[in-house]
Amino acid sequence: MGTKQKAAVLMMALGMAVPGVRAGTSSTYVGLNGNWNVGANWSTNPVVPLNSGGTTFDAFIVGRAVTYNISGSNAVDSLTLSGATLTLTPPAVNFSMGLLSATASTISLTGSTLTAANASLDSVSLLVNSSGSFSLPGLTTYAATTASGTFQATAFGTHLLLPSLTKIALSSNGFTARAISGGNTEFNGLTQISSSGSSRPPTYPEAPVSSTTGRSARSGRCRRRRSARAPSARGCPPHPRCPRASRWRCI
Repeated sequence: MGTKQKAAVLMMALGMAVPGVRAGTSSTYVGLNGNWNVGANWSTNPVVPLNSGGTTFDAFIVGRAVTYNISGSNAVDSLTLSGATLTLTPPAVNFSMGLLSATASTISLTGSTLTAANASLDSVSLLVNSSGSFSLPGLTTYAATTASGTFQATAFGTHLLLPSLTKIALSSNGFTARAISGGNTEFNGLTQISSSGSSRPPTYPEAPVSSTTGRSARSGRCRRRRSARAPSARGCPPHPRCPRASRWRCI
């Protein structure tokens, strides 16, 4: 870290104004593929876009691969990615933002946490590895209009949490969701997957073994149990843990 960057960071920590930097300042990544914490890589050089001392940032990364490995808990107001790759690795602990907006990009976490209160994603892959956690509580719709996307949590202790996601909209591009080796992906609110003008309720080909039939629930077809007293419903329950799971079974 250079002398100018150290002075800027110190001024921000003391709540002092940094010349040319103000609340809600836009900062664009202008370097080659590299690290977030290098001031020369940003248009706000020598200042790295991280909220501090009343100064906040909107960060933009276009067409670059950037590694975030800054220790501690840090935040920006918003982060916009376009054709970019963002990788969080130790010693990064916690990175948060009010809004994550990404198109045709990949975000990968290893042993770190990323949280965005609100999100807009199109053709984006979210990959969580080695005790990482990715939380997007405000994401309601995911689209894949320009490229395929993957949601994946790999290894025990990894979490991909999308509790408000209700719709996945696809064009001609594919989409894959995987939980591997004990990883945890949660989007239990998903009710619709649409593609090229058609839509259908989601199916879960990797559902656990059915407690009713003793067989893997893979076909996506359902029928009501003889003892069921529930009104008719369309398709399978959204998840075996759904309240209707005891009334319906996959065949």
